[in-house]
Amino acid sequence: MFIGGKGFVYGLLSRELTPGVDAFSPGNKIVIAAGALAGLAPAAAKTIVGAVSPLSGLIHDTSVGEWFSYFLRGAGFDALIIEGASRDPVYLWVHDGVVEVRMRPRCGVGRRGTLLSWLGRRPIGRLR
Repeated sequence: MFIGGKGFVYGLLSRELTPGVDAFSPGNKIVIAAGALAGLAPAAAKTIVGAVSPLSGLIHDTSVGEWFSYFLRGAGFDALIIEGASRDPVYLWVHDGVVEVRMRPRCGVGRRGTLLSWLGRRPIGRLR
């Protein structure tokens, strides 16, 4: 049993990965886990991301703050395991207990243009 965050990341990766897996192979997995208190206590919004590092070949992690862990828990997940590889640009859509891999609609139009195309709107101009 692991208590959120780093516990999920290291516990899941140690069980899921084959020893000696190459960091850039489809066999490497990325775990994104909400912190133990995310969504339960104010100002406890840590999200931990871990995978095998290409520099050392060992499992490493990083943490990020803000709202992602709240949204992850709100969608019904304590952690996500991303595995495999895609030839095409894709993104994860996480909502209401469902995770979907979706094709990225447009490439090469910048962040604003891509976001607007996801929302079904045409870009009005480019921000610089």
